[in-house]
Amino acid sequence: MVKVNEEIDDLLLAEEIAEWMKVSVITIRRWTSSGFIPHVRIGQRMVRYRKKDLDSWLNKRSTSGRQNRIPDVMIPVK
Repeated sequence: MVKVNEEIDDLLLAEEIAEWMKVSVITIRRWTSSGFIPHVRIGQRMVRYRKKDLDSWLNKRSTSGRQNRIPDVMIPVK
C-alpha cells in the first residue's frame, strides 16, 4: 500500500511536466483542460500530474515510424 506522503511527493506541476516533455506550459494546460493528458484535480483549480500515469500514457501513445507509413505495396505505380 502506498503511503499518502509518498503519493503526494509523486505529484508534479505543469511546469515540471512541460520541461520534462519539452513542450510549453500552455500546451500542458490545454491538454489538461481537454482531458488529453492524465491529471489529478485537487479542488476546483489545482491540478497535478503523476509521473507514473504520464509514463504509462506515453508508452500507450508510442509508435515506431514504420507503423504509420503506407506499405510500399499499397502505393500505386504509374
